[in-house]
Amino acid sequence: MGSIIIGYPGVGKSTLAGNNNYIDLESSMFRNSLGEKIEDWDSAYVSVAEDLARQGYNVFISSHSDVYNHFSYNVVKSLQSLDDINVLAVYPSSRVFNIWVDKLGSRYRNDPSTKNLAAYTRAQNHIVSDIEELKDFAKRNSITTVEIDSLDYSLSSMIISALKDQQ
Repeated sequence: MGSIIIGYPGVGKSTLAGNNNYIDLESSMFRNSLGEKIEDWDSAYVSVAEDLARQGYNVFISSHSDVYNHFSYNVVKSLQSLDDINVLAVYPSSRVFNIWVDKLGSRYRNDPSTKNLAAYTRAQNHIVSDIEELKDFAKRNSITTVEIDSLDYSLSSMIISALKDQQ
C-alpha cells in the first residue's frame, strides 16, 4: 500500500510529485468558485488522501494543523494495521529554520503566487511553533518523523529510509 506524508512547506512535495508514485495533494483544490475553502474541506481532503494511499500512492498532504489533526492515534494505527498505510511527517530541523525561511522567500520571489506568499509569511512568523506542534502531534500519535537538517538532501531517499525503519 501507500503512504500519507505530512510535509512542511518547501520540503519538496511538488518537486517529487509525479515521480515514483508520489502525489502532492493540493489543499487549494478544496475551494469554491469564489476561492473560499469549502465546508469541511479538511475532512474531505484527508478522505481523498486516505483513498489515494489505499490505491498505493505516496500522498503528500499539507502541514496545516486542521488537516493533520484528523489523524488521531487510533486512526493512524488503523491505517497502518488494516490498510498497511504508513504515515510520516517531514519538516526542517531547528538548525536550518533561518535558511528555510530564506528558501521560502526565494521561492516566492521566483514564483509570486498566493500559495508561496502564504507559506513564506507563515514561516516568517510561526516556523518554530508550527514545527513544534507538528513534532508533538507526531510523537503523540506514533507517526514516524523525517527531520531535514541541511538544504542538501534527497527527499525520496529520506522517505524510503524512514519507511524501511518502520518495518
